[in-house]
Amino acid sequence: MRVEKKRRHPPGALVLALTLLWPCLGLATDYYVSPAGNDTAPGTLTQPWRSLAHAGNTVQSGDTVLVRNGTYTNDYFWPQNSGTASAPISVRAHPGESPTLTGAGYYGAFIYIGWSGSQYFVIDGLRFENTTGENVIRLDQASYNTIRNCQFRNHEGTTINVNRSDRNVIERNTFDTAGDPSDAGSGDHIYVLGSDYNLIQNNYFTRAGHAAIDVIDYLSTANSDYNIIRDNTIEQRWGGGIYVSRGSTHTLIERNTISYAGVGVTTYPKTGIALMADDNIVRYNVMANASAAPYVDPGMTIEGFVFQGRVQNARRNRLYNNVIYGSGKEALFVTQRQNTVVTGNKFLNNIVYKNRVAGTYEQWIEPDGNYTLIFETYHANADNKWAAFPNDNAFHHNLMLHADAAGDRPGEDPFIYYDQNDWGHSLAWVQSNFATYFHHNIEQNPRFVDAAAGNFRLQGDSPAIDAGDFLARTRAAGGNTSTVPVDDAASFADGFGVVEGDSVKVGAQAPVRIIAVDYAANTLTLAQPLSFAAGETVSLAYAGSAPDMGAYEYTPGGGDTLAPAAPTNLTVQ
Repeated sequence: MRVEKKRRHPPGALVLALTLLWPCLGLATDYYVSPAGNDTAPGTLTQPWRSLAHAGNTVQSGDTVLVRNGTYTNDYFWPQNSGTASAPISVRAHPGESPTLTGAGYYGAFIYIGWSGSQYFVIDGLRFENTTGENVIRLDQASYNTIRNCQFRNHEGTTINVNRSDRNVIERNTFDTAGDPSDAGSGDHIYVLGSDYNLIQNNYFTRAGHAAIDVIDYLSTANSDYNIIRDNTIEQRWGGGIYVSRGSTHTLIERNTISYAGVGVTTYPKTGIALMADDNIVRYNVMANASAAPYVDPGMTIEGFVFQGRVQNARRNRLYNNVIYGSGKEALFVTQRQNTVVTGNKFLNNIVYKNRVAGTYEQWIEPDGNYTLIFETYHANADNKWAAFPNDNAFHHNLMLHADAAGDRPGEDPFIYYDQNDWGHSLAWVQSNFATYFHHNIEQNPRFVDAAAGNFRLQGDSPAIDAGDFLARTRAAGGNTSTVPVDDAASFADGFGVVEGDSVKVGAQAPVRIIAVDYAANTLTLAQPLSFAAGETVSLAYAGSAPDMGAYEYTPGGGDTLAPAAPTNLTVQ
């Protein structure tokens, strides 16, 4: 017969020892902060702390700080410890509440995570309003952190600074007003500086003095590589949309809606998406209603120039299945200056419609002032040379048509400006004279569902349906293999270890997920083996006989079920 021994409670000394060891054992604790609290209190629901500053000095891995309603002036969270993958440190708004941080923070930031290899923090649901200083949140050599569901309103500098920090997630936040629209370099909502593998998704942006999202290297010592910017709504009204420059490679920019870039700016032009860097992918974005006189800029810019003594080239970028509509200036501006190189870029399956200059700005280019695409290859060096057009940049299977209030205007000049002495030709003339680089582009009304209301999906009779090209073709046959050799791997992404890779169709076979891309060898590694012949088409999933032009794939009887998901439109509070 088994006899159960009576359990005894530990003696007082053991209880005290366990209490002291509690943080060391990795046991998570919920702490509370309230404007009515006291930092000498235990930090419980009924006896909360007063400040986030005290919380930052106390919390350890696995702990959660629940911030109660109220206003926290000049308060800040600078943690002294780090979270772990299994036990992150969280700072969250108390359920159902919206605490507000305001004032100046501490040393230019309200939340500072960094310098000590800080990682695995979650900042969730806080509101930052009428703030001053260099940054609201600064990640400094910090990894695996998440900033979500926060509201940022009225900040004088950069809102979130991601400085040499990798594998962070910024999602579902609202950004409203940063910097000064009269100062060309003032105010980014998100500034990614020498940082890799970060994910910026499902955010709402408006009114940034410089740009909503700015990706750049760090003093030539650290590139910004393999970052993903997707499913964001950028209703700018001040500065630019998404800028990628100087030492920033393999950025994936997809499914963003960018409108009103540069509108309201009175001292300098801005653009929806600007690439001043190599080897990036821009796809399934909508850029609409950008800029107005007197300072107007394109819907999209691919540009090489010297900035702060640093050379910025723009090479081998892939721009496909975008919509550029209603820009106040040209739809696409491609230019190289100051001995930089802009070459090897591909512009494919895009819809460029109803873009024109409104007003008198840059009418020296053409008295009419109406054009859709400008291609400038001027070298501003000592001998004033012009690069040979089109400088190995390709434009094919795009819909490109100028229209104004009077209607569509196919065949007008200038459609493309490309030479110092000979500029102003129709699309037909360019396709005839430069067929290798300009082919299968059309001039027809795309038949959007309702462009005026921002619906750029295709009607069933759109000439853009099945009029696009495939992204690549197989270079050789393969039998039951997961490795697919293609003629252009640069159009594909494997998710960079951050999200899932592209789902691709090889020939007529069902879509298969990409798990790796070798850009140097031009090969795709798939999640399952396939057999294929040489010359098979390779593209993202599509309906019909070929991909459509534009940002949305039309499916008969089903609307656009294969189209990328629409960005989440968050409301500015």
